[in-house]
Amino acid sequence: MELRRRFIQYIDMLLHINKVFRGTRLARLVLIMVAVSLAGRAGPGTAASGWSPVGPDGGHILALAESRLNPGLLYALAFNVQGQVFRSLNGGASWRRMAWIRDFVYDLVCDPRRPDTVYVLWMNGVYKSYDRGSTWTKHALPSPHYSFGRIAVSPKNSSVVYATGIAVTSPSTWTTCMAVFKSNTGGQTWSVKRIIPGSAAGQARALAVDPVHPNILYVGGWYTTDAYRDGLFKSSDGGSTWKDITGTIVDEPRAIVVDPANSSRLYVGTTAGVYASADGGKTWTKGKGLAAATVLAFAPSDSNVLYAGNGTAIARSRYAGANWTVLTHSAYGSVACLSPSPGRLLYGASGGLYKSADGGTTWASSHKGIRAAMMGAPAISAAAPGTLYAVVPAMGLMKSVDARTRWSKLPDFERSRSVLRIVLHATNQKILYALGSGTVISSAATADPLPSIYKTVNGGTSWTKVLTAAVADLELSRTNPARVFAAGTSGTGANEVMALYKSSDGGKTWTTYTAYAAGNTRLYELAVDPSNDRVLYIGGDRGIYTKLFLKSIDGGLTWTNLSSSLPGIPIGRLVFDPSNTQRLYNVHSAGTYRSEDGGLSWTRLDMGDFQAEDMVIDPADPNVFFAAGSAGVRMSADGGATWTDITGSLPIKNVLGLALDPVGRTLYAGTNGASLYKRAL
Repeated sequence: MELRRRFIQYIDMLLHINKVFRGTRLARLVLIMVAVSLAGRAGPGTAASGWSPVGPDGGHILALAESRLNPGLLYALAFNVQGQVFRSLNGGASWRRMAWIRDFVYDLVCDPRRPDTVYVLWMNGVYKSYDRGSTWTKHALPSPHYSFGRIAVSPKNSSVVYATGIAVTSPSTWTTCMAVFKSNTGGQTWSVKRIIPGSAAGQARALAVDPVHPNILYVGGWYTTDAYRDGLFKSSDGGSTWKDITGTIVDEPRAIVVDPANSSRLYVGTTAGVYASADGGKTWTKGKGLAAATVLAFAPSDSNVLYAGNGTAIARSRYAGANWTVLTHSAYGSVACLSPSPGRLLYGASGGLYKSADGGTTWASSHKGIRAAMMGAPAISAAAPGTLYAVVPAMGLMKSVDARTRWSKLPDFERSRSVLRIVLHATNQKILYALGSGTVISSAATADPLPSIYKTVNGGTSWTKVLTAAVADLELSRTNPARVFAAGTSGTGANEVMALYKSSDGGKTWTTYTAYAAGNTRLYELAVDPSNDRVLYIGGDRGIYTKLFLKSIDGGLTWTNLSSSLPGIPIGRLVFDPSNTQRLYNVHSAGTYRSEDGGLSWTRLDMGDFQAEDMVIDPADPNVFFAAGSAGVRMSADGGATWTDITGSLPIKNVLGLALDPVGRTLYAGTNGASLYKRAL
């Protein structure tokens, strides 16, 4: 699948894999394999040799940590496939990257007694910094245990640290149980506290330490004995023994907070709502007005006021959790963390970091300097030199008019935060098309679940839906921009076919053509010959094993199946030689192939062990190629015969897409977690 669309699906997988698989062995194995493949060390962020950061600011904020002793000092943990630690010295007004944590990370905490000490929880232990994140030391848990979940430091003893996760009781059968890991040495060494030793599987996630009696711990998670169960457990002896206090709580506890003014009072957030106890967990009362809460936090000056976050909203209770009022439905992705302080409320989500100065009524971005977005290649305007458009998952569409670091967010429309593709009119800078999929951010209950194509004629101020269909890719004609092409499937069930949708009047009316009359097909790539828009290519597959490659030379009326020309090779990114569009390239991690005859036959380029996912060709010299993949960026000056690594010291080598500005002579690289970089040609 071509990576410019896959990266949005990939981050969604990372965010929801545990929820979907409910902590099964499959989910754990996937997470472990991803984490192991990315294992490395923490280090300071450095400028990239030959490359300079472009932005935009933002990214998936997984956790926030704030010092009550130093209200201006904040730490943020960003995550895509690697972790990054950012620090603010001015209450979140601006941020600086302090470290890359090249592991699978989960949580961040600041020592409540020593604000310069900060911990990051990773899958096998912690990273610890004594100097506000400038330097880090890595400490591991005893093998083979894993710390999926949360981390907390004792409020009265900085040497005592807790983390939640799983204890592997039998590696050969993958038998696990809920576990709390305890360190009496500030994270250097750890002991394992098993909660349900006899379970067949289990995972502890939510964690809270009593602020008055720090030997009292609360842990939430799931486990299996005779059946799958969710549970909340309490320890009064620092984790040595545990008591089940689940009571009437429904669903897995995701967040636990203990009232600092009265530690007998605690609150638990689940996807079934918020539960309150006034007697240390003996009895529970469910609050009203909020269907789910996966994040909880107290207001700084009044513990009767609580804030909660979930996948779509932030809510507030002024009545000790009895009743809740939703403050906003426009959270940028799933809310991952909340940090209330006097005069401000911060939340982190998969779209960035946001701040309210009026108790949650209005919000503004607060991630200046956090460049941690997962991005593909930007769209470069041919009609307005220097203008870039970027798709940022869960955040929306961003625009830069100086091709540098100043970005503005385009107004939202119903699928603006899950746009898969944006294409620009060749001669009119105010006309753009966007292919939106996924979650609809409007409150319309009747919104169509199918993807939609949107059009703006005023540069993004407002958008009109022009097509709703099972569309996977979108292109405009280079020779006649009024012609719009979309490809996907049409029909349902036995009548489903691979289809081309075509408009000759800028999206006002559409005609549907059958490209492949068989069901169970998926389309990944649509390519339109830039010199002749009657020549079209479609790549996809049928089922699991049948790869499809189709071509039309009459604008979609009829199609030729050229799949046998690439036996078993999937279609990835199709790239045309700007000097000869009969010469095209199929760029995929399984191999990059060149055709000299419009796709009738192919030869493989020798790129060594480099797995390319995207490629651009310099129109000023068609022998100059730039290719991107998970190992960085490569360049060829001889038509693909030999390649040179030009990754330099890009802070992350996983490059999702490339774009070349022929006017500004600039190469742009969209990265998997460091936003956008550029390099002068």
